[in-house]
Amino acid sequence: MTGQFFFTLLNPLFAFGFAAIFGLMWRRWPRQTYLVPLTCAFLCSGLSFVGQDFLVPWHEQTGRLLANAMFLASIALVCSSALQRVGIAAPVRLFAAICLVGALPFLWYLYVDPALVPRIVVVAAIVAVLALVTFALMLAARPATLVTRALAICVFLGFVAAVARPVLVLAGLLDVNAAGDFQDSDYWATVQAFSPILTLVIALVFLLAVAVDIFNQLRSDANHDYLTGLLNRRGFETAAAASLANTALGRHPALLLADIDDFKKINDGFGHKVGDDAITGVARVLAEQGQAAVTARIGGEEFALFFPHATRRQLQERVEAIQFGLSDASIPGLPVSYTPTLSIGVHSAESHETLAEMMTRADKALYRAKRDGKNRAVFTPLPPHSYTTPIRAARA
Repeated sequence: MTGQFFFTLLNPLFAFGFAAIFGLMWRRWPRQTYLVPLTCAFLCSGLSFVGQDFLVPWHEQTGRLLANAMFLASIALVCSSALQRVGIAAPVRLFAAICLVGALPFLWYLYVDPALVPRIVVVAAIVAVLALVTFALMLAARPATLVTRALAICVFLGFVAAVARPVLVLAGLLDVNAAGDFQDSDYWATVQAFSPILTLVIALVFLLAVAVDIFNQLRSDANHDYLTGLLNRRGFETAAAASLANTALGRHPALLLADIDDFKKINDGFGHKVGDDAITGVARVLAEQGQAAVTARIGGEEFALFFPHATRRQLQERVEAIQFGLSDASIPGLPVSYTPTLSIGVHSAESHETLAEMMTRADKALYRAKRDGKNRAVFTPLPPHSYTTPIRAARA
């Protein structure tokens, strides 16, 4: 097997192999949507090499047109994937316009005035502009992480490669064998030799990106409640403790604990699906009306809200907003006349306290709200400074 034939098979195999890998990864982790254009990019890259090496000898003009179209599509898709990864919407119309404008001189030098070198320059110019636009957009987003910087560097290297190769051709340092078979030229030999390296580098950078994203996703899933989307107890304690540690002197952090009253009756009387809907509905009200820095479901039907700073008046307003929001909430499966109620314990720290101490005091206030008849909010500290707010009175 000759070296040229080896590279002829290696490039499409590399491209199709990575297309399959990233496609399977997207099926497994569909939240990583940037894997879709990346998969298509490697697929187009493989088709480009197949067209150039196997279709051109059969039908030169059609083969070159399809091969270059697939090549440009792969570049545009890689750029789109990189932009998606850093949270930037791909400028699809701009990319399409760049390719269409560049297609006009390419078609001229393919069908009207056939010339190989001008076609190389045109394709390289399209790639360079696509890479330059992508790099500029990524720089504007100020990439801060190692992965985003690596992606930006890859895009810039793509720009350099797109410019360097035609410059070498125009300078006479890289022969394109215009009078003979292009597949036997030094230019195509360099393309075949360096393409596997470029493909591997791009794939490795994106694999690193996927690994980081999956790790972050798993960490997020571990800290969030699957039913409500709120933080779970572990996530709440981590986020609230971090916020508490950064609370400045003179401010009053506060904690609100809420528990759905008689939740077992909802489950037993209407079914567990309705119970789940009730938890979800209450969670939505607490998140929207509580306006806390951290909101979490810390138990079956128990929730916690952390405020870095809140006066008693502000906490009272939040309690009333939650009460009114809950009275207007519609829970699927529950009769209109049945409105879930909450027992609430609220603690506002007046001195330096740990989160555990705040949780203990708020939990005692919640227990008192349950003991005193439920459907009410109790504030700490205990008398003479504490007071009780029945929910029905707060609605009046």
